[in-house]
Amino acid sequence: MLRKRFFGMMTLLIGIMLVFAIAGCSETPTNTTPQKVTFTGTDSSGEYSLEITQNTARAAYTPRAGDSYILTVGSKTSTGTVVSYSSGTFELQPADEDAESFEATVSGNDLTSITGEISWDDGSISEAPGTITTPTPPAGGGTVTEADYIGTWEYSYTYVGYAWTGRIEIDKDGTFYQIDFLNEYPDTTWTLIGYGKWTFEPASKQLQLGTCVPNIGDDLNNIDYNNTPSMWKQYKIENGKLKPASGSGSEYTKK
Repeated sequence: MLRKRFFGMMTLLIGIMLVFAIAGCSETPTNTTPQKVTFTGTDSSGEYSLEITQNTARAAYTPRAGDSYILTVGSKTSTGTVVSYSSGTFELQPADEDAESFEATVSGNDLTSITGEISWDDGSISEAPGTITTPTPPAGGGTVTEADYIGTWEYSYTYVGYAWTGRIEIDKDGTFYQIDFLNEYPDTTWTLIGYGKWTFEPASKQLQLGTCVPNIGDDLNNIDYNNTPSMWKQYKIENGKLKPASGSGSEYTKK
């Protein structure tokens, strides 16, 4: 009788253990929310943010093909799909199926480079910045503000034996114009070089000039500041001078 009771108890215990084992094997993952990871980097164009979202919930998140991406800089956004990921480099395919893919390289949480052509959601295309480096703060400390750019900036040069002045007039209403004039006859001998609208980029502390090339006969009384810019120029203030954000160029002094 005792032996029968013993085997009966053992059978019951084994049955209970099997029920729990089966229930454990069929348990679904508790993490059903796709995870995200964000990489950032700042250069003369502004602050770039690359957000990668996994396409299915995974316990340990590692980027892979099929995940989605959102790349933003300023008011521009590019969305699409991760084509591949290897050794810190993403190949990204914009949502527009006719657009070419481009690459983004990351290190830790930093976005260190973007190469190729970026197709934005608004239909525009721009050359990727290449290596992304955070700009050096202004010498002497302090922070450059939008108000620091507003005003008259000039530089002097000599051409065919005559003294000339180049001037950029940056207005607080968001417009600017650029002229060159002969110092001896400043009111009658001058040339309109460019005009347009400017925007201040808080992340980089730099000014972007949407420059329109004037037509023959244009002067300051008939230009249309709403014309579509033909080029973009990036300027920074460094050591009290207004100068191109990258490369060489004229350095202007504020008047």
